[in-house]
Order: sequence, then C-alpha cells, then structure tokens
Amino acid sequence: MDGQYGIGDRTPKAKLPSEADLQEEIISSNESQEIKDFKTLCLKTVGNAKYISYFKNLYIEFREGGGIALISPHKFAADDLE
Repeated sequence: MDGQYGIGDRTPKAKLPSEADLQEEIISSNESQEIKDFKTLCLKTVGNAKYISYFKNLYIEFREGGGIALISPHKFAADDLE
C-alpha cells in the first residue's frame, strides 16, 4: 500500500521432484513389479505433476481377465480419472 515492493519478499514455490527421483521412488517401493511398471508408464506418459496428483497414491489392482482397478484416496482424482 505504501509503494514499497521488493523482489525477494515472496516465498518460493515448491519444486517438483525430478522424473529420475520419482522413478527411483517407484523402483524402491515394496509394490509388485507389475505395479511398478504401470506407474513408470504413467509417469512417462503424463509427466511429473500429473503423476504426483493422480497416480502416485493410487491403489492399483490387476484383475483376472486383464482388468485394472484404480482406486484413488481422493475424490477429485477419482472423478478426473473416471
């Protein structure tokens, strides 16, 4: 209001983890190789930000007959994925 504006007076935005960091997280998880492969494909397909928002915390279930169940802990992500 008094006209004194600075450049360094803002809190920096959070920095997204790199694709390599996310890939390492996937590899080191205790999930099955099938789920790791699926998450890696999602990461490479949609990119870091969308992977974190939509796929990182999904419960993934491979069903008999080739079906895949994607269960999201967040309604927003579930609605968007649907």
